[in-house]
Amino acid sequence: MAHRSTLAGILASTAIAICLIGAAARPGYAEDPSKAGEQAAAKSQVASPTGSSAAPENKAAEDAQKQLANEDPTKVVKKADAAEEKPSGDLAVEMQANGMWLDKDGNPTPYFAKNGEMDWFTFSGYRRYGANCLQCHGPDALGSSYAPSLVDALKTVDYGTFLQTVAAGKKNVSNSENLVMPSFGDNKNVQCYINDIYVYIRARSLGLLDRQRPSEHQPKPAIYGTQETACIGF
Repeated sequence: MAHRSTLAGILASTAIAICLIGAAARPGYAEDPSKAGEQAAAKSQVASPTGSSAAPENKAAEDAQKQLANEDPTKVVKKADAAEEKPSGDLAVEMQANGMWLDKDGNPTPYFAKNGEMDWFTFSGYRRYGANCLQCHGPDALGSSYAPSLVDALKTVDYGTFLQTVAAGKKNVSNSENLVMPSFGDNKNVQCYINDIYVYIRARSLGLLDRQRPSEHQPKPAIYGTQETACIGF
């Protein structure tokens, strides 16, 4: 136990423990009071950490922002057919123009058809999770010695808490362990894909996706790419 505590402390102090979330479901993993929770924009696919009013970084981002001013990525374009949807504990009910499915409460959720095809966000989230979260939370979001299981966490953590925790970070210091999750509120590689990551983890938590690489999926919507460019900047 002492060895684990020492190792976790070293990782935190050198800022290489790049863990994402899951702490909210861990007993005693209280939010750092020195950091205000920063809510990512909930119902759109991406949310620039610098805010929607920030000046675009280049012409590509500027053109994308102009295009989004004339389009509505959150417009509902499709309703789910329960007869075609794979059963789960929280069914998707409608899809936005950007390809994101919503549940009955309006929160992002995975969509899996009975023929095995999944939504774009689940597939994208799998890749983004691997790039930004796997280092601490382990393959398939099952946790590691450095961070808790996100599959278990999302059984109790709601969407708003997820966004706040990722943006603000978490800290837990006790006699047995020293765990620090830094803030990702200004990290575009996380914030621009926060809904993708959430949907992937939720698919794992709902039991819709096993420990495997996603295969058949819905195509990437054009307006998703526009939002991506506007947020990332290229």
